[in-house]
Formats: sequence, C-alpha cells, structure tokens
Amino acid sequence: MKRIVEASFVVIFLFITADIVQGCVCFQLPEKPTPEQARAMLIKDYDKAFAVFSGEVVALDTFKVKLKVDKLWKGDLEVEVIMPTGAKENGDGTYTISSCDFNFKLGEKYLVYAHGASREEMRAHECTRTRLLKYAEQELRDLDEVWPPKQMNRSNKEAPPSTKSNKSLDASGGSVFLNLIRPATLD
Repeated sequence: MKRIVEASFVVIFLFITADIVQGCVCFQLPEKPTPEQARAMLIKDYDKAFAVFSGEVVALDTFKVKLKVDKLWKGDLEVEVIMPTGAKENGDGTYTISSCDFNFKLGEKYLVYAHGASREEMRAHECTRTRLLKYAEQELRDLDEVWPPKQMNRSNKEAPPSTKSNKSLDASGGSVFLNLIRPATLD
C-alpha cells in the first residue's frame, strides 16, 4: 500500500510540474512598448540575427525545414533555404525535440529571424521575432524602412520535388508524415 501511495505521489507531482519543466521561457517585452522601445528592440534583434527573411515552407520533415525565400533583409541566402528544426537523434532510433525550437507548418509563410554561425547552422527559435507573415505587417514595413530588402543570390535554382519513396514529406503540398521511431531526412 505504501508503494502505491508513493507511486501516486510521483505521478501527480510529474503531472503538475510537466508544463513548467517542458515549457520554453522567453523574455517578454512590455505589454505596450513605446515606439522608441519597439524600434530599439527591432534593431537589437536584427543585429543579433544571422539572417532575416520572409519565405514559405515548401518542404518539412522531422529534422529540416525548407523555405522558399521571398524577401531578404539580412544575410547571403539562396532562393531556397534549408534549416534544421532542432530535433536531435538519440542514437536509438528515437529523437528529442525542444519546445524552444520554432514549429514551422508546411505551406505557411513566415518572417524568420535565423540565428547561428553559418547558413548550415542557422535555425529559428520560439523566443525570437520569427512568426507567421500574416501577423508581421507592421514589422515588414519597419524592416523595409530601416533596411531595404537585398537582392538574393539566385544561382541556386529550385529543384524539382523528390520522388524517392523514403521521404517523410511531399514537397508539392501533400500530407506530412513524421515517423517518431525512424524519421526520414530532407536532402
């Protein structure tokens, strides 16, 4: 009986604290920042980012997201960008994800503040200004005003969708299947 009570206590404790343990904690701006505060934060976040661009998610799997870049404010990017999602292989056929990694959706358009030391390492984080494009209208105007969009490197032409059968995604807009045991990877 004592073991049942102890086990019940552990389960209840884990249930109550699960949201606290698993949640991503981000620094919050004041609820209604002044225009000066908002501009200062935009400049700070822009300066910290490796690349700032808008684009549509055209392919997605467990480990990588591919975006077709529409507009570029910072960085030296191709027409298509592939970034890691943040998922990590555990070596036993499973993987780990973090609630702090940005959760992209296939077919959606985003304003992306990518961080990292190189194009190969850049990724998006929940605690950045990365968000759906439809919620970034004012920020897009501010970016255009402060940093006019750059010309992108168009040397990397769009590749046709892959026809390999082991893919976890359909780049033409079809369904996405994420296998939690042995996820496929995006080439």
